[in-house]
Amino acid sequence: WQLEFVGPISAFMVDWNNVRKEPEFMSDPTRANAQTFVERLAKAKVDVTGGVTVAPVSADATPLFAVDSWPLPKLLNHMLSESDNMMAESFVREIGRRRAGIASTPAGLAAIDELITNAMCLPKDGINDDGSGVSHYSTHSAHYLRHLLESIRAQQWGAEFESELAVSGKTGTMAARLNTPTLAGRVRAKTGTVRGGRALSGYATTIGGRDVVFSIIGNGDDTKLTTKVMDELVETIVSYTG
Repeated sequence: WQLEFVGPISAFMVDWNNVRKEPEFMSDPTRANAQTFVERLAKAKVDVTGGVTVAPVSADATPLFAVDSWPLPKLLNHMLSESDNMMAESFVREIGRRRAGIASTPAGLAAIDELITNAMCLPKDGINDDGSGVSHYSTHSAHYLRHLLESIRAQQWGAEFESELAVSGKTGTMAARLNTPTLAGRVRAKTGTVRGGRALSGYATTIGGRDVVFSIIGNGDDTKLTTKVMDELVETIVSYTG
């Protein structure tokens, strides 16, 4: 994890685990999250006695209340369209729980690797130790990501995956990018943002009617310039009339 973005994932989170930015909070946000929760309960006229304690939940604990989440398709759309790192990390743990009975990042990543290597017949490329790609230890080539997107398109669920991506000039993290009359709506992509790097991978339809799969990764401190060059490259691809 890059701790200037978000604290480590835990069972109890408030405001996407990003309530404060100081190193003490970012390295272990659970206790501060609980304190923030208590403060907000007080503002809502809910009395809370005793201090904040961090401990495992016993099997016989009594739930006080429950809130249903969005349905899965809406969660996936939000994660992909808005590039929600916290949701991506949570999904990896949920995959581990469903496939291996262990709600952990390693278990989830192992299940994902099995799908990629067996069902999609792709090698595991580079190192991937998180679910969002925010870690600098996550290294994948643009060439590999393009092949992964091509393999996804061939899956039974490929069309649904593609439909959940941000749309150029219209939705999510692509709403303000590639938004000219010529380009708007022609690109469905997932953006990537880390300190010193940008990425853009997805699908496009050229003016000439061709379907294109692309992946672009740019490193460097001038991230505005990197994003500009990426968009210009995609614009060039989409403008192809042949």
